[in-house]
Amino acid sequence: MALSNTWFVEHLIDFEYKKYQLLAYLKDIRDNFSRSEIYPGLGELVEHYKNLISFRSQTKDIETRNNNHLVSIDWAHLQLNYTSTDQQQSEILMEINQITDYAIPMFKQSIEEGRLIYEFVESQLHVEPVGLTPIQKEEGYLFLHVAPLNYLDVYQYHFSLYKSANDRYRTLATTYIGRRSLSFLYTPDKIKSELINEKRDLPNPAVYCITSTALFPLNETFLPVAKRYFVSRIC
Repeated sequence: MALSNTWFVEHLIDFEYKKYQLLAYLKDIRDNFSRSEIYPGLGELVEHYKNLISFRSQTKDIETRNNNHLVSIDWAHLQLNYTSTDQQQSEILMEINQITDYAIPMFKQSIEEGRLIYEFVESQLHVEPVGLTPIQKEEGYLFLHVAPLNYLDVYQYHFSLYKSANDRYRTLATTYIGRRSLSFLYTPDKIKSELINEKRDLPNPAVYCITSTALFPLNETFLPVAKRYFVSRIC
């Protein structure tokens, strides 16, 4: 089940209905968490939480200003439009307030559950370079390996610099290359040599192997956590 960014102000604005909708969504998220699948669920939870906090702060601001009355809501942008009046705030805003006041701690609790799983997964990871590391580390290969298994997954990676109005930071993009077997003779260094021969556009790539001591779902957990772990260790 999915929730849109404006789920709490869409269609029928009724507390009991929205409560049922929210609980069904969070149950799906927790079912995924029980299988150690934290993405995209954890990211969605954070976005929903931020949206609710932002929206609720606007309504709180209205409530603390005397003689202000909600006249309309811009659903697409979650903006409140109000004017000066002596009337009480509308019933619809009161219903939305009840929904958001209930939902905010529910999202916060679920985020905490996901965070604990994330931290456990990260605690099982270790990164090390494969062979000599060049000075330029902006592009190369990333190996993901679960220690007991006799294979690893190969990704080509690329760092990009992202600039916002207030900050600048690096983002990591990955492209899946494939799965390679491991053996006494077929080592990560051997795989690195093969990749250099296969892809001439990267003659001297930086190559890193991230090893996990526990088995996690690859795309839902291992890869996204490993990417953040990699950025924090290498950048």
